[in-house]
Amino acid sequence: MISITAIIPKQHIVKSTIMAIRPSVPYIAEITIEKIIKMMEQANLIKLKEIIYTLFLIYNSNFKSIMCKFDREILINLYLTCKDHNTDDFFYYYRQAIINKYIDTS
Repeated sequence: MISITAIIPKQHIVKSTIMAIRPSVPYIAEITIEKIIKMMEQANLIKLKEIIYTLFLIYNSNFKSIMCKFDREILINLYLTCKDHNTDDFFYYYRQAIINKYIDTS
């Protein structure tokens, strides 16, 4: 389990959290992966799981060499574009869209 411990004032904890340190009223808050996942919206959690699974499929294929080129924003934009196309096999469609985007055809 990964945890991050920081000294932060209680009034500065918000949902997406940019934490500031104010020495007047510090206390220790522990933020773990489980807490972050619980705070995420269900739709974003499903999106994250589907993207990670697709990356796993790419890693286990002959195309894992392109993974070093991946950009988060492009992966999310491709995900949203592929979700708009109601295909029978979303993971195959999304995987192919990523591969086609990052394969050098020149």
